[in-house]
Formats: sequence, structure tokens, C-alpha cells
Amino acid sequence: HADFIITSTYQEIAGSKDTVGQHESHTAFTLPGLYRVVHRIDVFDPKSNIVSPGADMQIYFPYTEKQHRLTALHGAIEELLFNPEQTDEHMCVLNDPKKPIIFSMARLDRVKNMTGLVEWFAKNKRLRELVNLVVVAGDIDPSKSMDREEVAEIEKMHELIKKYNLNGQFRWICAQKNRVRNGELYRYICDTKGAFVQPAIYEAFGLTVVEAMTCGLPTFATCNGWSGGNNVNGVRIPNDPYHGICKSPHCLTFSRDAGRFP
Repeated sequence: HADFIITSTYQEIAGSKDTVGQHESHTAFTLPGLYRVVHRIDVFDPKSNIVSPGADMQIYFPYTEKQHRLTALHGAIEELLFNPEQTDEHMCVLNDPKKPIIFSMARLDRVKNMTGLVEWFAKNKRLRELVNLVVVAGDIDPSKSMDREEVAEIEKMHELIKKYNLNGQFRWICAQKNRVRNGELYRYICDTKGAFVQPAIYEAFGLTVVEAMTCGLPTFATCNGWSGGNNVNGVRIPNDPYHGICKSPHCLTFSRDAGRFP
């Protein structure tokens, strides 16, 4: 009965030629014996409107714009990435800081699938030889979270670190809310010849994908949702989170050849 509907993307309303839209899917919704849709939404009704969020170009700009780079923040960024002391803000160390960095930043919940990314990386021996993995997600101490799902993911992350002996090739940084520094962090990862990975099980929009790509980071995004349609230099790089983004031949090839890129 809404008079005006706002979504971030077209696919949320009507999907694509291959997939059903989120709103469109409700036209077939039913609970046998309890509930059946009799008046279905018209996904092409003009009251449905797309207002996509975007990246602030004052904050998220290409790493090649040297004259605008926030080099004064590099000390704080290097502290986050490479400080060997364990603190409440970061866990594990990178033994070889010169390796390219595979980077990801998201909430720490099941849908965002950050622990899935860490597990895929942990199981890929060749990838661990080539690159470091850095994730920015949630809290490191489960006692600081009030969310049961996040607590479960925090505990799983700790288990993965121990099980696969990730210390030395992996860095876990707690959630960062300084947008200006985050923008320069993306660009710093570019300087390492790194890449951004968005491993979500489903991503309706993918703002971090837009931010990372705007800063110039090659990006590997989930194929489930809008972000799966992103292009990098005109080439679509979809990755299936159910089968492991770090198993993707694109990701391994990129990591192997990263040193050749300008």
C-alpha cells in the first residue's frame, strides 16, 4: 500500500533476465494452508524508484591522484596494518609486509561471510605464499559485542586463526569508523599491488565495492546480488561465495601477477 518505494538498485525490484528481483519474488510467496498472495506487486509501477548510494569523491578518489593523497595518515595506517603488538584494535601479524594485500572490510555477520573468506584463504596454500590477507570487521573481543550472531562469528574467526596457524599471513583489524582514513586505507592497499574482495553470500548493493573500485582497487565481488555485475576495466569478475572466492582462478592469477602491474 506504499505510495513511494525507494531501492538502491533495479535488481532489487525486478531482478535481471536470469534472476528474480527481491520485490518480484513476493509475487509467488505462499505458506500452504496459512497464507497466499492474491494481489501481487507490479514491479514496473512508477512508484518504484531507484536512489543508489554512492562514494563521496572527496574521500574516495583514485590512488593515482598523488597531489590529493593523505600521506599524513600513512603512519596511522601502517600502525594498523603492521604493528607487531597485539591490541584490542588488531590481531595477528604480517611477517612479510612487502607482499600484496588481499583486503576486505564489512560487518562481521554470516551474510557478509568474512569468516568464509578467511577459511578459503587459509585452505589455499598457493595464495598464502603469494599474498597477505587483511580484514576489517567487527570486534576482536567477543565480550564487547551485544549481538549473538556477531559473537559466534568472532569466536569462529579465533578458531580459524588457531586451526590454520594464520598468524604471520593474516591481520584482523576491528571495525574502523573514520571514513577519511578508510579512504586512504583503500589507496594504501593499492600501493601494495593488492585487491579488494567482497565475499558476501548475498549483497543487495555493495557500497564497499563502489568505494574500493573508486579508489582504484581491483575488486572481486560476490555473484549474488547487484555487486556481481560490477566491472573492472570492462571485465566482469563474479565470484561464487558458496565455492570460495579464494579458489577463483581470477583471484589466484591476479595474486601471482600483481607485481607486474603499474
